[in-house]
Amino acid sequence: MPGKQRPHRTPFRVTDLQSIFVPASATSAALRTARVLSWLVVVLMLASSAAGLWVDGLYQDSAVAAASLRGADLVTLVVPLVLAWAIRAGRRDSGVALLVWAGLLAFSTYNYGYYVFEVAFNDVFLLHVALFATSLFGLVFVLSGMDVPQVAARFGPRTPVRSVAWLLLLLALALVAMWGFYSARFAINGEFPADVLPLPLERIHLAYVMDMAVLAPAAAVGGVLLWRRRPWGYVIATAVCVATFTYQLTYISATAFMADAGVPDVAAFDPMELPIVLAFLVAAAAMLFSADRKSAAV
Repeated sequence: MPGKQRPHRTPFRVTDLQSIFVPASATSAALRTARVLSWLVVVLMLASSAAGLWVDGLYQDSAVAAASLRGADLVTLVVPLVLAWAIRAGRRDSGVALLVWAGLLAFSTYNYGYYVFEVAFNDVFLLHVALFATSLFGLVFVLSGMDVPQVAARFGPRTPVRSVAWLLLLLALALVAMWGFYSARFAINGEFPADVLPLPLERIHLAYVMDMAVLAPAAAVGGVLLWRRRPWGYVIATAVCVATFTYQLTYISATAFMADAGVPDVAAFDPMELPIVLAFLVAAAAMLFSADRKSAAV
């Protein structure tokens, strides 16, 4: 009839599918599983890091690689403390804690990928395998149990979406361009790839794989989705920023340990690392502070 108003209908959104196909009980169960796995990560990481730092001759690798690993162990001696806070705070539906939790598990998966696939057999090999597995599956369960639209709704309009997206896309492009160049040069003239540190060729090979097959795609996907302000973009981008910042700390610590071990041509601190670390620290902090805003569910 003329003049009769149609009842208002809320438009359907793709994110509504989560509530249809993934009931709250399923997401709660996923987070409970993630907590169990993550507490195992905390315990195992503390044990592995302590062994690497204080057990003489634990690493049966070259002096360069052993010093690098011990430098990483110094950082991973502190990471479990932050991860423990994130696990506990995540129970209170803290968006910041959930994002830090995911980011540190992503870091742990990436970091212990090197220990598992590159480091020679040693007395804590099984610890490293367990760390890699629990970190990987813990990350899967955290992300599957997270209410992504709800977490994304916490980000305010002042979130530096474009700046962080550009940083992640630049990271992805730089990794693929640098390592791709060295790899293509080897294919053309047989010159082996070079790296910024005097590491064994097999470790450089693994670093290229991890960066181009894992870190670069994650940064690219997170950057694109964040640029488009998609819910998963906020989650992936923040987790990648946290993971990358944490891993850069292990790199800085590794160079200091290698310099202390007398490795030639390695300075205790590489000034080129400072802007990279600061960039990802600022990006991670900006995203996390934005995620602290309370908001209703999407």
